[in-house]
Amino acid sequence: MSEEYGDYLKFETLAEDDELAAMLNMGISEEDEAVVRLIGEILDRFDNETHVDKTTAFKAVASYLMQNDPDAISYELIAATLTALLEKVLDDEKHEED
Repeated sequence: MSEEYGDYLKFETLAEDDELAAMLNMGISEEDEAVVRLIGEILDRFDNETHVDKTTAFKAVASYLMQNDPDAISYELIAATLTALLEKVLDDEKHEED
């Protein structure tokens, strides 16, 4: 399993199961928990509203962020980057239909 996919699974775990996340020793603040849930919702939108699946979207964002400044990566930055990518994909797909 790639490191990026492992990270994706951790985010999904946090978004879906607090008890399992605790077993993985991934303690996060309540504020971060809310952002992780938002990340899960954004990823679900990729599956539901675009032709890009959430795994591909997450891998693209993780790769992009790792190339720029790995030390600056935060849950908020991941959510913001996923949102920007989602908007771009939705816009591109809308223009393809026209």
